[in-house]
Amino acid sequence: MQPIESMPQRLVRLRRAQGLSQENLAEALSVSRQAVSKWESGRSNPSIRYLAAMSHILNVSTDYILCGKHPAEPGGAPRS
Repeated sequence: MQPIESMPQRLVRLRRAQGLSQENLAEALSVSRQAVSKWESGRSNPSIRYLAAMSHILNVSTDYILCGKHPAEPGGAPRS
């Protein structure tokens, strides 16, 4: 059984998988690198506005960022 991945851990993994630094992601979102660092360390959470933008940049659904589930998986939200 795999350990459960937290949202901050998922953000780090997804960002790295896209070959982005914290600075790159911050620039794409028009936020500071410190904001991305706080999200990735779990010290704060991104607003829905940034979650939507990150889902596009990281090529995953917001459900996946938040819960680790793709919409087609059991427990995932259906797409509208």
